[in-house]
Amino acid sequence: MAFSQSVATAPVTFQGGLHRPVKIVTIYPDQQASSYWRRNLVSMTARLEELNIRYKWTHFSSQAHQTRLQEQQLAKALQLKPDFLVINIDSSRIRKLLGRVLYRGTPKIIVPNQTIPNTQWQDYPPLLYTGFDHEEGSRMLATHLFDTYGNDARYAIICGTNGQVSQLRTQGFHQIAIDRQAPPPLVEFFTDQTPDKIYRAASDIVNSYNQVDFIFCTTTDIALNTSRALKDLGRKDAIAINGWGGGEKELEALQQGDLAATVMRMNDDSGVSIAEAVKFVLEDRQQQIPRLFCGTMKLLSAANLCQIEDLRKQAFRYSEAQ
Repeated sequence: MAFSQSVATAPVTFQGGLHRPVKIVTIYPDQQASSYWRRNLVSMTARLEELNIRYKWTHFSSQAHQTRLQEQQLAKALQLKPDFLVINIDSSRIRKLLGRVLYRGTPKIIVPNQTIPNTQWQDYPPLLYTGFDHEEGSRMLATHLFDTYGNDARYAIICGTNGQVSQLRTQGFHQIAIDRQAPPPLVEFFTDQTPDKIYRAASDIVNSYNQVDFIFCTTTDIALNTSRALKDLGRKDAIAINGWGGGEKELEALQQGDLAATVMRMNDDSGVSIAEAVKFVLEDRQQQIPRLFCGTMKLLSAANLCQIEDLRKQAFRYSEAQ
């Protein structure tokens, strides 16, 4: 409770002394249309500064499918001997390598964009999992889509990489489809988050099926590139698509009528939670850090577009001001 309150409320300055800046390394697949990762970094560093914590920060960037590069970045990060390593674990290979680091006990590991603890790490867990529930977000979207287009709707699914995030997001959607006794998807694609593959997948769906009510998109990049394909094929108004995350580009697309709905994360809470976890450790309050911090999400559609500005202020309370 104390930790969640610290994230939600104004910062309380760190009063302790540091003999050197805290060393923080981040490894993010932030080269994508979604602003989630960039805003996460902005809110994290802005909160650290407000908390009056001196830090030295090193960042490694990649595209979502570049798992080999991410492995190399992990090796370089460990050579820097950071106090805190903040790393995305969508890749099974990264999870395996990180297990050895957790067993060793240093550095302290924070896992962003993941709210389901890894069962293989129960004996040596990370300091914190922080993010937004992928399954719940997809359940919210699926509920809206089936409410709107009917439980017998004809639909397809386009995923990103064949990793944990895609699995969780499609799993959440399928849970609602099963509950509604909806038909299975016409087809399901994995695209590695690359624009050409997404565009081809969307084009294949349009060209292969006479009737498609909606395409369930599991990421921002997929939503935007699918929208581009539908426009080029003259099917923009015939097939509905959704966003996932509610970043700036999705909000613009929603307002322009290019998206039927999205689930909007209160984005900056995740970055703030990372900074607060650092502070709690420095104050010898590590036992008060929960294993999991899960931020809130709001469903946005044409029915409640009037809420966008208020939600934007809440979601981007740090990253919009920078």
